[in-house]
Amino acid sequence: MRRAGRVVREVLELVRSQVKPGATTLDLEKAAASRLAELGVKAAFKGYRGYPCVLCTSVNSEVVHGNSVVQEVLKEGTSSQSTSCCRGRLLRDAAITVPVGEKSIRTPRGFWR
Repeated sequence: MRRAGRVVREVLELVRSQVKPGATTLDLEKAAASRLAELGVKAAFKGYRGYPCVLCTSVNSEVVHGNSVVQEVLKEGTSSQSTSCCRGRLLRDAAITVPVGEKSIRTPRGFWR
C-alpha cells in the first residue's frame, strides 16, 4: 500500500511540474503514462469500463474525472488531475488541483489561492 501511494505521489508531482499555460491535457496524460510504464505499475483508471486514460483531468469548472485524451489547452485558471495505480490487489488514488499560470484564482467554495 505504501509503495503504491509513493507511485501515485511521484506521478502527480511530475504532472504538477508539467502544468503551465499552453500545455495540453494530452501532454499531462502522456507524461503520467510514460512514468507509470517506467515504474512498471498499472494505472487503475485505464481500461475501467472502457476509460482510455491513466489520468482524469478536468479544467476549471468542468465536471471531475474528465477524459485526458481530449486535448484541451491549459490557460490561466486551475487544472485538476487525479491518478491511481494498482499493486497486486491494492489500489491507491489521489487528486491534486494545480493553478495554471500566475493569475489568482477563486475555487468553487470561494477560497482564494
